[in-house]
Amino acid sequence: VLIGWCLSPSPCRSCSSFVVENRGRAIFGTNYDNTVAPGLLFVNKRGLKKATWSSDIGGDPLRWTARYASVTFTVGGYQHAWAGMNERGLVLSTMALGATETPQPDQRPSLDWGPLWMQYILDTCATIEDVMAVDDLVRIAHTVDHYLVTDRSGNAVVVELLEGEMVMHSGGELPVAALTNSSYQDSIDTWFANRDQGDYSGLSNSERRFCLVADRVASFQPTDSVVAVATAFDTLELVAGDITQWSIVFDTGSLRAYFFTQSHPGIRYVDLTQLELRCARPSLMLDIHEPLSGDLSAHLFDLSYDMCYEHTEQYLITTGEFDDETAAGLPLWIEQITSFPCERIRRGARRLGFDAR
Repeated sequence: VLIGWCLSPSPCRSCSSFVVENRGRAIFGTNYDNTVAPGLLFVNKRGLKKATWSSDIGGDPLRWTARYASVTFTVGGYQHAWAGMNERGLVLSTMALGATETPQPDQRPSLDWGPLWMQYILDTCATIEDVMAVDDLVRIAHTVDHYLVTDRSGNAVVVELLEGEMVMHSGGELPVAALTNSSYQDSIDTWFANRDQGDYSGLSNSERRFCLVADRVASFQPTDSVVAVATAFDTLELVAGDITQWSIVFDTGSLRAYFFTQSHPGIRYVDLTQLELRCARPSLMLDIHEPLSGDLSAHLFDLSYDMCYEHTEQYLITTGEFDDETAAGLPLWIEQITSFPCERIRRGARRLGFDAR
């Protein structure tokens, strides 16, 4: 648990995300802004049987089987999503929120930390309705973030943990699908108060970025997917800063994840429709800073214990969280998460893949 908590991404104080609906399909853009640059990309197979590493009030860890494959971008390491899209076109990303307050322990089994909750959402949810139902099943034990989620059709929800309760904004309570590092309600109130003047120079960094992105989302006109993806990257550039390490655009129509990094600005992509997503083969991975461009299918390689270990160790060292206790537990922990077994998804299994055994 200590290792997992350390692997929660260090606070991203300038991250920005948004969703536009383009001819019935969502385009999702997100910037990762942090001083911690290393990142990995994973293609996670459907059918992996997973578990948390701590027991809760009920005495048993949470177990589930991934119903959907996904592509994820991670900072801390394997199974710790920072952003991702599954094969049903569900997409989410995370941003720090200082007001976050997680719920107290109760009878729901817990997901130890926010990035694992994000992977659970990608593993088990196909629609926004699925995502909103998860709060009845599990709780997030630790996080400092809030989340923007969309399904393939462009229905979106903001998920926040405020005063120990999960707060969700969707439908009429989500007039614009954007999120930065202020609470959604404060952000939307600020935008409504300032959008007519169009002058955001006197606002905080987070509020200014939200308003700029909200203007773009509100004025977006449906177009072909190539133009929509390019427009999304333009919007991300508008709110990027010196510590924007990478920018990602998820096109749910094509099930492609496009991205570039500060270290290598060439746009490359992963196309989930072109990959083997069944559990018979290992999950795939790649260092996102590899100097590549275009389709990455031929460059992905099988999940590597050594690379996962080295990345996670370096992350903990960089964030100042590598001590004797984490050093002792890290090898076993990486062995555990890189050895999740395959399980055939049975007919009649619960819709969200929850298994309380």
